[in-house]
Amino acid sequence: RRAAAHALTQAGALEASRPASWSSGAWLDVGAASGCMAQVACDCWGFSRCESIDTDATPGALDMTRGLCMPVAPFDGARLPFANASFDVVSFSFVLHHVGSAAAQRRLLDEAHRVSRRHLVIGEDTVEGDADRRLTRHHALHDGMNSAETACDECYRSEAGWRQLLG
Repeated sequence: RRAAAHALTQAGALEASRPASWSSGAWLDVGAASGCMAQVACDCWGFSRCESIDTDATPGALDMTRGLCMPVAPFDGARLPFANASFDVVSFSFVLHHVGSAAAQRRLLDEAHRVSRRHLVIGEDTVEGDADRRLTRHHALHDGMNSAETACDECYRSEAGWRQLLG
């Protein structure tokens, strides 16, 4: 339930800037965790095909009783297992900071461009000062990403830093 509520909050934030071309087609949510964002895309925005993938997906995670909105398929975190231009929208919802380096983030974004026909939708944490850096370091530790000594400072960026990475 918590994941579904979080996805609905994110969907509400996206609704204001949603292009008209989001009215149909195929949606892929990368790093989906619960599959709820893709489910919102199908239920609320009329997408006819919605898929979710995550590096943490395991056969047990596909059990809908574990709090998933829809099945989440596994992938290796590097290559998206889809043909070129397979989706109208590819989304990353607070996922890219979990990717281990700027180079790996860029490669994953290149993959998203490869499988997308139209749009990339990216929601991400931003770091604009020392307080934000402390909060993101706590976030990384909470997610089990890194130890306090090796928290990936380059994985979190300012808004300008994300824009630069996105080109």
